[in-house]
Amino acid sequence: MKIFPVVILYFSITGRTLHKEGYYALRGKLEVGKILDKIEKGRYFVIYAARQTGKTSLIQEVIEKLKDDDRYLALYLTFQDFGRKMNDEEFYQQLARILLREISVALQEKGDRENHRPEVEIGECYSEWSFTELLETLHEQITYHLCLFIDEFEDIPQDVLDGFLRTLRGI
Repeated sequence: MKIFPVVILYFSITGRTLHKEGYYALRGKLEVGKILDKIEKGRYFVIYAARQTGKTSLIQEVIEKLKDDDRYLALYLTFQDFGRKMNDEEFYQQLARILLREISVALQEKGDRENHRPEVEIGECYSEWSFTELLETLHEQITYHLCLFIDEFEDIPQDVLDGFLRTLRGI
């Protein structure tokens, strides 16, 4: 049996250079508690490991733990079915559709009747700037901190990727 290291990287806006305090590698399975600690501190992180090593299962385990926490709304987003030929408008509208669906499901699971469905229009999300506005509107309407867990990141269309990463870094 091979053991693959799991590396957690914080988003860096200074380029590719990662300083030792910006990341660490673990041997074996990453502990859910360490991820929950990063969430508690409001940290962005990336779980990077070889295929079929349990990254998605780990994400699902963390989401299950967060369901019981009244402060967070944990959302699982996957770009697995996104077409690599999407333009900005198609990407952000599909992203908004998935995000709003996941928010609605998570709110139902929490039994939150007040915030059942945020009042936003998918058609108004068509660029990185309008996606930022969508997130700001959601922040005003939802009493929870949104925790976005993004899977299959490599399927984001290359033409959209830079703008999407800028948006994530900016929030």
